[in-house]
Amino acid sequence: SLCSSADLEDFADDTTRRYAPFCVTGTVLSVSYNFTNQLVFSDASGRAELRIDSDYRPVPGEIVAMTGYAHMSRHQNIDIVAREIEHVGTGSVDPPVELRLGEISESKHHLLTLVTAGTVIDSFRDEIDANNYFLILKDEDAVLPVALPIGPDSDLNGLQKLLDARVRV
Repeated sequence: SLCSSADLEDFADDTTRRYAPFCVTGTVLSVSYNFTNQLVFSDASGRAELRIDSDYRPVPGEIVAMTGYAHMSRHQNIDIVAREIEHVGTGSVDPPVELRLGEISESKHHLLTLVTAGTVIDSFRDEIDANNYFLILKDEDAVLPVALPIGPDSDLNGLQKLLDARVRV
């Protein structure tokens, strides 16, 4: 059984097809209920992201106990799903970290909420997941793709008009 955010993050290191139950407790850092039902939480071991398949809707700052499963498919697709979520307390969430594009580090800032700015040099709908739209931002020499959750029937005209605009995300 997986017992921490580090265990959930390490689950992806082995691409063998498998299933493992988990039981974790942590502070909710962010949630997205737009199409994806994703939750990011932290505990003493780090941060992890999972999908919510529960009627309970936690909010940032809430401490929750979650049980569910992690599954690695034969095609190396990872699905980490919280089936049961229970409120156990109230914690705190740090404000978003403001960084320039060139300062963002995957290892240091993984799963943190960040604020950055750049000029949109390209934009397009994700070809694999129609619920995502990408803005490609540039600031000096740094380039960063930013995924925006959208619905399959979203009007994309406004996003497409952002080319060459300076945006803050």
